[in-house]
Amino acid sequence: MRGKFTVFYEAPFWVGVAEREDDDGLSIARVVFGAEPTGAELRDWALQGFRRMQFRRGAFCPDDVNESRPRNPKRAQREASRASSERGISTRAQDALKAALEANAVEREVLSREARLREAERRWDLRVARRKEKHRGH
Repeated sequence: MRGKFTVFYEAPFWVGVAEREDDDGLSIARVVFGAEPTGAELRDWALQGFRRMQFRRGAFCPDDVNESRPRNPKRAQREASRASSERGISTRAQDALKAALEANAVEREVLSREARLREAERRWDLRVARRKEKHRGH
């Protein structure tokens, strides 16, 4: 399992994106920090807040997640230094974030539509009950 955590500025907030690749594919999670987090705040958050993150599965095929041969340690070190000098999140993670946000928007839209219909039905029932009560005494 490989993981990566990136903090970047997305106006007007600082955002952290955690990427996790395993046998099942890419999973991502996003956290909004607000003001620019310091190193100590990030460390405290990593110790306490990381467990609460809800990783969402991306609908992506893993490219080179499983490697059949053991890796050369020097190559691994070069790749790690190259990855640490990289800025920003990967495009796969951006696509997964966008898909997760769209799924949340669709779910929220369905829930709000149901709530709106329930409220309209409740109001209709109240109106009918008031009309019945007005006619009751005559």
